[in-house]
Amino acid sequence: MLHTSQWIKLILLNLTKVNVIVNITVIVVIIAGTAVVLVAVVTVALDVILLLFFVLFQLQVLLMLPLMMLMLMLIKRKCRRIMDNMALLHVQHITAFVVP
Repeated sequence: MLHTSQWIKLILLNLTKVNVIVNITVIVVIIAGTAVVLVAVVTVALDVILLLFFVLFQLQVLLMLPLMMLMLMLIKRKCRRIMDNMALLHVQHITAFVVP
């Protein structure tokens, strides 16, 4: 039969083994949790960067549209002036032959 001091030593030995296992488990869980959090943070950061890139790209396109429309209007106006001048020259050329 074991004496009380032997029982205490046996219990303390088992507790230290359990304590070591618990400590190792806690350390593994903390490392795994940290890795999961880091992966999540990196994923969210990449998503935010891509979202900002696409938003800025679309914003750039939206800002370029009015400028392109203005340029098209100016080109259209210039072409209309050229066509009007050509028509006027054509009419003047015809009238020059018709009216002496």
